[in-house]
Amino acid sequence: MPYLNSNKRARLKPIVDAMKAAGIEDPGEINYLCCEAVLVHVSVKPLGYQQLSAAIAGVGDAHDELKAQVLRPYEDIKQTDNGNVFADIQDRIRCIR
Repeated sequence: MPYLNSNKRARLKPIVDAMKAAGIEDPGEINYLCCEAVLVHVSVKPLGYQQLSAAIAGVGDAHDELKAQVLRPYEDIKQTDNGNVFADIQDRIRCIR
């Protein structure tokens, strides 16, 4: 989860509430909102390449964090239930050694 203090979360809560009220229906709408959020951010003030790159990377970071917090627990349960199909991965990939 992004580490925002309670003041910043409170400031952004109306936007989150508006998104809930809009009834996001599919991944395309989520993609659109992410793109618009970055575009709004970068249009407020001029950014250099590194700052622009960091803003865009923030979307990828959100993806990674959601996978870690939402999907990983499910994956862990299934791995326990069914066994780790990658248990022998180091034997199969030479470059790790």
